Amino acid sequence: MDYAYKSTPPPSPTIGRKSPLECSSHTSSKKHILTPSLIHSLSDSGLPLHLRTNTWHRSYSLSRDGSSFSTFLNSAIRGLSRDSRTETLMVILTSSGEIFGGFGTDVWKKQSGADGERFFGRGGCWLFKVEEGGKENEEEIKYYRWTGANLYCQSVSVVDGAVGMGGGGGFGFGFRVNDDFSTVTSDKCATFNNDILFSGGISMVLDVELWRFK
Repeated sequence: MDYAYKSTPPPSPTIGRKSPLECSSHTSSKKHILTPSLIHSLSDSGLPLHLRTNTWHRSYSLSRDGSSFSTFLNSAIRGLSRDSRTETLMVILTSSGEIFGGFGTDVWKKQSGADGERFFGRGGCWLFKVEEGGKENEEEIKYYRWTGANLYCQSVSVVDGAVGMGGGGGFGFGFRVNDDFSTVTSDKCATFNNDILFSGGISMVLDVELWRFK
């Protein structure tokens, strides 16, 4: 078991707004990249409406589950049924403390019959990064939505095992993590018209999380 956050309808304005995210279980002592306040913000302003009342489950954590690429992919499909939600949120923490990631519409898996880089996913995908020093010194989230330029939304390389999001436009990936989750790169891309998601565009990875919605 691990943390599972449940979105609930906000209370009446006369009572005062509380966080719509409550912890339904927590038997893991591992620290999360996403705090309840960040999950609250991502749920309110990032997720599509049909997911905003779903429970968040952390299905994969680099610090908890290890750096095996196969473990990551197995975590992405574990427990899926015909009626399961396929959407996930990948979150990455760099060694310098920067947080970013992307929302994927499709299950992370190697595409059957593929050779080399294969793209999948739909127009509901997006990238985000957490920016410091906003109003009252709170963290703010900047989103990069699908532009319609191409369908390079999600990718899994069957050659080197890397996972990424975005591409095209003569640049690199929006982000791309290597197969042992030790290094991540980021560049501008036509898919999301994003900025580079963290300082320098290449960094060591401190942690990775994959969240599913039930």
